[in-house]
Amino acid sequence: MIARLALALLLACAVPAISGANEAPKAPATTGRYLTFPGVTASIFRTSQRRGVLAMDASLNIPDAALRTRATSLNPRLRAAYAQSLMVYAAGVPPGRPLDPSYLSHEMQRQTDLVLGKSGAKFLIGSLLVN
Repeated sequence: MIARLALALLLACAVPAISGANEAPKAPATTGRYLTFPGVTASIFRTSQRRGVLAMDASLNIPDAALRTRATSLNPRLRAAYAQSLMVYAAGVPPGRPLDPSYLSHEMQRQTDLVLGKSGAKFLIGSLLVN
């Protein structure tokens, strides 16, 4: 009896997860010439010597439609490159030192050009937060 009840609960909990498996993945957010990358995060030490989260919201300004289509298709690679660069940067920032948005912007622009294979997309930082 208990085994049947446990199986029924397990199946009832699994149904929503299984029903969403056939849904198409969401396309990256695009607004006109911009491709957005919200919530790129990395772990960082705060001044209290505890771990915190460095969160960055960013976007790409891409005037060329063909390059924008290419960037949209390479969205997972761009996001991975941004996350890796942010993690490397956050690992080297001493606790209490202010962030350097100009360095981050330059590094993320370099990653953008590497992933896309050419220049033409301008990387823009929307926000940098340490929590």
